Amino acid sequence: MKASVKAHRVLSDQATTTQPDDLTETLLVASTLPARPNALNSGLPSLSDINNTISRLALPITLAPKSPSSWRRSCNFQGEQVVFLSEGEYQQYQREFAQDVSELHLRVQRLKIKIGTELLRGIHHLERPNDAPYNWGDEFPSRQAWSKALSLSRDDSDFSQDETDDLIAKYNALVPEAHRLIHREHIASLDGNLISETLGAAIYYPDPLPESARGPIEAIFERTKQLEKRLVEMKSMPLLFAPQSREQSHEAELKEIRLEYRALLKEYSGLIEAQSWHSPTYGASLSEQRGPRQSSEPFRSDYQRFKMPELVELQRELHRALFRRTEYHEHTSSFLFNGGMAAFEATFRLIERDLEQQSRFSGGRPQKPVVLAANDLYFEVDRSLRDFTGAHFTTPQLFDPHDIDGLIKLIKAKLPNAVCLNSLSNHFRMDVTEITSLLAKLADWEPDKRTTSRLYANGRSSLSKRTINIVIDNTTAGVLAKWKNFNFGDLPKFIRVISIESLVKFAQDGLELAPAGLMTISGEYSDSEIKSIQSRRGYSPPENTVRKLAFFSDARSYERRMHRHSRNSKFLSGELTTEISESGFISDVIHPFLSKHSDRRSARVELEDGGGLFNIEFNFEALKGYRERIEWSGRTSYKDPVSPHQFGKECELLAQAFQACLVSLAREADVNLHLGTSFGFDTTRVAVYEHRLEEAVEPEYGYRRRPYLRVSPGTENIKEMRLLANLFKRTAKLFTTAMQEQRLFELRDRILDTRDTELQLG
Repeated sequence: MKASVKAHRVLSDQATTTQPDDLTETLLVASTLPARPNALNSGLPSLSDINNTISRLALPITLAPKSPSSWRRSCNFQGEQVVFLSEGEYQQYQREFAQDVSELHLRVQRLKIKIGTELLRGIHHLERPNDAPYNWGDEFPSRQAWSKALSLSRDDSDFSQDETDDLIAKYNALVPEAHRLIHREHIASLDGNLISETLGAAIYYPDPLPESARGPIEAIFERTKQLEKRLVEMKSMPLLFAPQSREQSHEAELKEIRLEYRALLKEYSGLIEAQSWHSPTYGASLSEQRGPRQSSEPFRSDYQRFKMPELVELQRELHRALFRRTEYHEHTSSFLFNGGMAAFEATFRLIERDLEQQSRFSGGRPQKPVVLAANDLYFEVDRSLRDFTGAHFTTPQLFDPHDIDGLIKLIKAKLPNAVCLNSLSNHFRMDVTEITSLLAKLADWEPDKRTTSRLYANGRSSLSKRTINIVIDNTTAGVLAKWKNFNFGDLPKFIRVISIESLVKFAQDGLELAPAGLMTISGEYSDSEIKSIQSRRGYSPPENTVRKLAFFSDARSYERRMHRHSRNSKFLSGELTTEISESGFISDVIHPFLSKHSDRRSARVELEDGGGLFNIEFNFEALKGYRERIEWSGRTSYKDPVSPHQFGKECELLAQAFQACLVSLAREADVNLHLGTSFGFDTTRVAVYEHRLEEAVEPEYGYRRRPYLRVSPGTENIKEMRLLANLFKRTAKLFTTAMQEQRLFELRDRILDTRDTELQLG
């Protein structure tokens, strides 16, 4: 028997993770801060200014008619207490703002390196002699640096400080002064690889960039240098940042630079796409032409032009960052698709190929897919899965993701073609599946003789005739999922693990540049099957997407960003738990790391941090017998209770009113808050969703429909999170007061009637 699970099955070199404040470059040390932070020395708003902004959320609230009349009066609510930013939190705010500046500087410098590399192509162009030996060019001054970069990329290692200094010195010696790298603290390993390739090949081999393309690219290069200059000025000040003559605050300037960076990135990607040309040979070019080496390439097929080297390299980089290992580990590979759902569709095409193989071993008889599906799949995945199984005249069998032992029994009994589940559900309850435990139990599986005959052809363990695909939707957990550290080499050969993540969420630095999805697959020969499906079925992402995603930040920046999302989701959900009460409007806050969550233990086992989502449940149970109070001409009367037929609609309107009130208050208090259903962005988003209670929980059909609010915290600093916490709590107290005073529907109608009513603070 194999030794029993867990300890030896986690890759030891993958277990360490980057903490949120573990900066490569320490921009700010707590000991350098004054005892009482002063805005005059920081370029940031002072503690008193911030708390003055927070105090606005304590003011009375008036819902005033835009056209007052005798029958349209104002709806007034008293002020409430708020929680102010402490001095300790203010210092934390300064540190986090410094980190944000550093992260943006890293991205701007990466854009500068990319553009500079393109402008440097062929500046020292060399004609390769016809009789040149194979090792021609090895004596070039930067050849060793190039070899070093290639070896580091294979080992997934970083450049040492000495190697970085040597690399930059060689780079600066060869390039024009305008292209030299001055701020070397931001050279990450992938930047070093790019510089090394430029030194080793790009400046010598290709033809120079055509003048028609050089002008627009040089203009973007100059604008990028100006952005970098502004960031360097912002960072080079005493304490945090020095006083500046301009009136604009550093916070506003940072947002402005970030927007300009996004615009430059998209503009540059479009320019490169417009002037790129992929050779119709096996060796598709890295740019517009291959120069003298073009004639050496044998003609293969026009269809090879879609095999972009940039796509292959991007897939490797995403694999290293999101899966924390290189593709040389345990036959794991990642593939980029033009969307998360496209990656799922490609998975179904892979399962169809498995069915064809089963059919060959069954005398040509058509085979129906056997699919097990968790009962909490994302609705689009569930719909696509049912379309796939429906085309084969079958349906997926649902299972409870909490019952891992029951799932193992199902797998052993049915030998399914696919098992579809989530690592962290984005449904109402946000359930956590113990995937590490599932994989460990599958690794201990030793099939009996009968099962072996069903799994392998002619009893030969080297030829599998049935593959069990464990398909994991990992979009919500991202890089925080600990199951990625599992040693997939321990799994039987007939088990294939497929992970799918939508890259519109966390992996694009909150910029939302292009739709994309990443599939990571483990198992021998699996990569060749997916390569074929990706290129022949139209799933490859367009060139513009590849160009934009090439600016993906390095793995450490990505992890720090994920930890900021997690910190904010835990902070905001924890603050809101104080508003939970039986008589209040909020009945629960759902986050897997909160003490009341049923999967809290599983979350700590399966996730490194809290993720970027949580849900707010409203107390609609109290609405069943609720009667609205009506006052007219000094008389008080009450409306009839809400009927089951109208219950769902009334709940939906109240949830929409809560959401609208949040946005209106945020606008009044100058707090950034967006409406939106997605997650993983810089700014917090809110959206109303709906779930239905089971019959066992709610026998009356009309009462089963329950809306809730999904909150997707962004990467805001602690100052902004304190503002948001007060904003959410004030809104909750407003609705609780209205419910207790029996004027909830009046509040709802006033908020939703934006044409005639405006919300005023004070």
